[in-house]
Amino acid sequence: MPETKKRILYYDNLKFILILLVVIGHVIERQVDISYMNGIYLFIYTFHMPLFIFITGFLAKKLEDKDGNFRLYKVINYVLLYLIFKISLFLFSKFILHQDIEFYLFTEREAPWYILACAFWLSLTYLTKNVKPKCMLIFSVILALVIGYDFFVEDVFVLSRTIVFYPFFLLGFYLSKEKLNNFVNIIHQRKYQLISFVCLTGLLVFMIIFASKIGFIKNFLFGAVPYYFVTPFDTSLIYPAFRLLFLVLAVIVSIMVMALVPRREMFFTRLGTRTLQIYVLHLFFIYLIFYTRIGTYLADIFEGYWPLLTILGGALLTFILSFKFIEKPFNKIMDLRYKKIFK
Repeated sequence: MPETKKRILYYDNLKFILILLVVIGHVIERQVDISYMNGIYLFIYTFHMPLFIFITGFLAKKLEDKDGNFRLYKVINYVLLYLIFKISLFLFSKFILHQDIEFYLFTEREAPWYILACAFWLSLTYLTKNVKPKCMLIFSVILALVIGYDFFVEDVFVLSRTIVFYPFFLLGFYLSKEKLNNFVNIIHQRKYQLISFVCLTGLLVFMIIFASKIGFIKNFLFGAVPYYFVTPFDTSLIYPAFRLLFLVLAVIVSIMVMALVPRREMFFTRLGTRTLQIYVLHLFFIYLIFYTRIGTYLADIFEGYWPLLTILGGALLTFILSFKFIEKPFNKIMDLRYKKIFK
């Protein structure tokens, strides 16, 4: 098998596994009052968004067209998709599910945040294209550590998460295909795969056992709120240390996950090209189950088996939403060029 093809298959496998974990993570989020579900939740959030954002940056290298112009339409299309996602989710929650919620156009804590953040990451990376990669990476990490002291940077324009997760986007953007491919070849050696499996299993077991005692790290994994509201310590000097620990842990765990992702063609490989539609649509179905009598009715029927069945349901939902016919409207939105506006 040609090396180029092998690499493409690997990226698609990784993307599908990550979007699967995104869906399962949002399912579990509604059941974190159950100890072992909370542990699984913490484990997934340790790496799934940092790694997903890393791949987003890695696949976003073509910021300019053949004439050297910034592909501004990509930014506009992300903002457009965010608005559609945000407004649709609000209308669905307010008028179909009858949730008592208010609408704030650019304040977002749920899944739409990532779509808007992509627009910011593309723009910031283009505007700083002449800055040395090493300097930008160092600056982005420092900014991620410092921003937690600002009480006003939270979910407005998703600025907190945009800044906290930006180093992962930059790392993927700056890393060449050749270097990443060589690195993937190294970590796929049997000894590193064995180490990764043992360490990941140990981390999962640890988080399940001690979930109630380490629950405060949840907000560090989100990167969405100021330090003051998330740490159990009196001294403010230790706050950035915890965030730095998260960044380092996310990189290490992500590498171990990458070591276990298959490089050959799998039954789900092609579905890895359709992650956007899954990301946008899955929350509607999760809301429908957990915020209506449907979820209560099913929970009463299956009782103790219900939490595990919801995880299986999340996996099934991921496959259903990856059907090819669903991707057409998403492709149309992301391929808009605005030729009448921009020359």
